[in-house]
Amino acid sequence: MGNGKSQKNSEKHSIYKKRTLIEGMFGNVKQKRMVDKIALLLYNDFAELARVNLANRRG
Repeated sequence: MGNGKSQKNSEKHSIYKKRTLIEGMFGNVKQKRMVDKIALLLYNDFAELARVNLANRRG
C-alpha cells in the first residue's frame, strides 16, 4: 500500500501546481525550464518566508 512515495509526490505536485499557475500568467510559455526555475524560486521564497515568520513569532 504505502511505499513512502506520497510525500515526494505531493511536494512535486505543489511545484507543478505553481508552475501551471505561472504558465497561466505568462500564457503558453515555450521556455518550460525557465518557468520551472521561476516556480522553484517562488516555492523556496514562500518556504523561507514561512520560516522567518515562525522565527519572528517565537521571539
